[in-house]
Amino acid sequence: MNLEMRQAKMQDSGELYELFTHAAEFKHQLDDHSWQDGFSAEGVKWILYQGMTYVALQADKIVGTTALEWSDKDWGELEQGDAGYIRRLAVAEEVHGQGIGRFILDWAMEEVKSKDRKYLRLDCAQNNTSLCKYYENQGFTLVKSVKWPSDTGKETTANLYQKEV
Repeated sequence: MNLEMRQAKMQDSGELYELFTHAAEFKHQLDDHSWQDGFSAEGVKWILYQGMTYVALQADKIVGTTALEWSDKDWGELEQGDAGYIRRLAVAEEVHGQGIGRFILDWAMEEVKSKDRKYLRLDCAQNNTSLCKYYENQGFTLVKSVKWPSDTGKETTANLYQKEV
């Protein structure tokens, strides 16, 4: 598997819009509505404008993406400047099960380590048990569960995970 990571560019917005749309649909099939209806085309451009989104490329085709951020207020008192935070990790439907997610997580671990931070952290919907199990199988430990309001007016519960780098 010949993969590389690079910072996402504005020209990637169309491919990322498709990737996020398919990923949101897949999450919905697992009763995970944390991404609601996915992302609008303008929303994807706004995400790219922030400069924290990266893409995994295989033969110059985007096969995965994530954002890597350096703070996250949702972690409350645990957020002490000692971690990197994964957001919006998604893998293209046609390459599910081929290790792309693991590659992205390994890349993020190295980025966090290069900043002399101690943890890689992420969150996922508690009721998406297959995704929770995936992260646990990748060595992430459940730190706590938190309730968040959603766009639908229903509360959702998210599991907060971390892995020491």
